[in-house]
Amino acid sequence: MFALPAYLFTAAMSLVFLVAAVRALTGELPRADLNAPGAVPLATPGDGWLYGASLFIVLRAFANGGSSLTGLEAISNGISAFRDPQGQNARHTLVAMSCVLAFLVLGVSTLAHFTHAVPYTDGTPTVIAQEARLAFGNGTAGTVGLVFVQLATALVLYTGANTPFTGFPFLASFVAQDRFLPRVLTRRGHRLAFSNGIVTLSALSTALLLVTGANVDRLVALYAIGVFTAFTMAGAGLTAHHLRGREPLRRVKIAVNALAATVSAAVVLVFAVTKFTEGAWLVVVVFPLGVWVLIRINREYRREAAALERLPTGADRPRTRRHQVFVLVETLDLAALKALRYAHELRPDTVRAVHFAIDEEHARRLSALWASTSATSVDLELVACPDRRLRHAMRELAVRTTQDGNTSLTVLVPRRLYANALGKLLHRGTGEKMSRALDRLPHVAVVILPFNASQAMRALEADRLPDMD
Repeated sequence: MFALPAYLFTAAMSLVFLVAAVRALTGELPRADLNAPGAVPLATPGDGWLYGASLFIVLRAFANGGSSLTGLEAISNGISAFRDPQGQNARHTLVAMSCVLAFLVLGVSTLAHFTHAVPYTDGTPTVIAQEARLAFGNGTAGTVGLVFVQLATALVLYTGANTPFTGFPFLASFVAQDRFLPRVLTRRGHRLAFSNGIVTLSALSTALLLVTGANVDRLVALYAIGVFTAFTMAGAGLTAHHLRGREPLRRVKIAVNALAATVSAAVVLVFAVTKFTEGAWLVVVVFPLGVWVLIRINREYRREAAALERLPTGADRPRTRRHQVFVLVETLDLAALKALRYAHELRPDTVRAVHFAIDEEHARRLSALWASTSATSVDLELVACPDRRLRHAMRELAVRTTQDGNTSLTVLVPRRLYANALGKLLHRGTGEKMSRALDRLPHVAVVILPFNASQAMRALEADRLPDMD
């Protein structure tokens, strides 16, 4: 599905080149009207350097032409998606793609030279549309040919938008593996695609469209600067790699990669200067900030690894002789009973069901219900909390329990899970807050035990016993 538009576009442009060449040989190839309404005015010969074109205009044309090379990097980003041998197949694809690109760019440029196709202030008709109209003519056949070219162009642009959604998630996963981006970008979804990378790119793309007003000139400038910056870094990195190596043809490889890095850096500089007012300033400002963010993420991961990988001798041995388990109880229900059962399975010295009495009336009703039930053999302990500072009261209770230095405490917090959005909205979880309140206390661990409340409701509707496993 994605190959067909590329073949159609190549075939359409080849047909334009062939018809234009035949008409040029017969002297029937027309030229564009340079004075058409909306056409960008040209200077007269003698008004500037190189037939009226200033050096700045030439540099802008060079920058615009350089943007046509973008897309080649998608192959290097997605080498892991090729069949084995991956490197060889990727090289063959890159060579084929480069040849097709060279043919199309050279053909469009040559035809534009002979037909004098000019840009328009509003961007339409495009140069390709002008060349197709001039090559095919104004008759019925010419209109059919023009429509074919326009449809092929629209299709290849439409499918071309998929390229970053294929290449970026792969590239982001590689960078995340090296700990320069969040590790969530390395995770694959249920369709084995890097879903987080796709979602991230979608959000960034939407923001970019809104910021630039979906202006193609600005977007091309931003994209090309990013791509050629990557080309520059790749060429410089390969140059440094070959400088350290001793492989055959070392000097040739150094010269090729150094030249690639130099030319790419020149393109970036030209883009930054000639496209600065068209949005390139955004990349110039954001790029250093992005580099700082990457380095900061990498430094944080390294600090985390250095701290967590310090493994003292015998660190897994118990440091206390007694173990108590507190089950925090808000109400007597299946979630609390599941937590109490799990507490017994831990084989502690003591299991205690604890309720913090924020609402005295609710605490009395819960105590009476607890005393009358046969669902549990654990007594309910009420802890006064008149100031409603639940985490502070829990912290004080944990400190009193473990203050002898020989008692470890596990706090079980039942969490009710809801599958629907309404259930999630109507119930709030306190497990993470409780964990943060106790995380710095010695000999204290907090375990959040999930219970599927939605499944229990479905069991009630089906008139069967709920599953507490």
